[in-house]
Amino acid sequence: MPKEKKETLEADQCKGGLSFHCKKGPYRWGEEKWFDYHNRGKPYYCRNCKTYMGCSKCAQIPQEVVCLRCKDWALIEGEKEHGKMIRDREKGIEAFRIVSMVASRSMTKAEGLKLVSELFDKEIPLNY
Repeated sequence: MPKEKKETLEADQCKGGLSFHCKKGPYRWGEEKWFDYHNRGKPYYCRNCKTYMGCSKCAQIPQEVVCLRCKDWALIEGEKEHGKMIRDREKGIEAFRIVSMVASRSMTKAEGLKLVSELFDKEIPLNY
């Protein structure tokens, strides 16, 4: 005997949220659009502004969910995994430039850490 199709309630549906790179539905290869609704997974809400970020099916893994409103990690797991976000765009650009110079070996790690310490007015140990 075939199983009866379970009627899906609108409350069980998710149409995506305000997280960066929210998929907003299951993507099918060869089609250039995302579907409006899908069956909801575990819901994610921003820890700061409480906005719906999407569900576990469309947002991402908890450590990667970023709120587009707060421009910060939406879940505490993200901050624990990656550290605090740099909110000042100019400081972020400068920090990235310093890290790139250390990675390309155009400056030593000690010099890079000294510059980052000065940039953020925070002492960073050399063994970091």
